[in-house]
Amino acid sequence: MKSILRLYRLPGIHVIYGSPGSCKTRFSIFTGRLIAGTSPLLYAGLGRHSIISPEESEEIKVVRIQNLKSEISFLLSLEKLSGNFGSLVYDGFSIYFLPLRFYMRETSISKLQLFAASKLHEFSQRRSIPLIVTAQEISGRKPLAYKILRRFSRDFTRLEKVDEKIVVHVYDRNLKEKFTESIDGCFEEKASR
Repeated sequence: MKSILRLYRLPGIHVIYGSPGSCKTRFSIFTGRLIAGTSPLLYAGLGRHSIISPEESEEIKVVRIQNLKSEISFLLSLEKLSGNFGSLVYDGFSIYFLPLRFYMRETSISKLQLFAASKLHEFSQRRSIPLIVTAQEISGRKPLAYKILRRFSRDFTRLEKVDEKIVVHVYDRNLKEKFTESIDGCFEEKASR
């Protein structure tokens, strides 16, 4: 876990992806809290993560983004966001852009994804903090919006649940594997120690 944390402490976008049930949200919050140190973690939950999100506390400030309009509003207001955050978790990248495939061309959706990724990257660089983006895994073991995220991300982390363990595969921007690590147990238990 130390090698993962060392990698995630660097400012920039770190993408975590995996299939549903691979503990992306728990892993992201756990990692984000460790990286943030004494500063609070800013958690932005999109889609179902806007409803099922962590409780707000001194350690975690929660923003619930419940639709496309509020996502764009959040992205536009990032530069005005007050607070000294140690890291940001953006849980559910591109979730509101997917339904637009039925109404818009793929290039228009890519531009929206590019806008979102560039705003997140700009925030991370300006504040000099790590930013964790979670995304769904699509066919070919790639994250959703890989071509867009690749431009801005430092690395990709694929989570895979195997029995009671989480297998963490860390890749570079081109999805070449850097290392693999296996983690036992639940992340909340480890965070409280």
